[in-house]
Amino acid sequence: MSQRVTGPFEVKVTPQKPDTQIARAANLGRL
Repeated sequence: MSQRVTGPFEVKVTPQKPDTQIARAANLGRL
């Protein structure tokens, strides 16, 4: 996994807190 990501995937790479629980669950599952 490279840290060099451009596009909508950048949100998943960055340590940000999603407003939606669905995104949070997906983020935890991905990471």
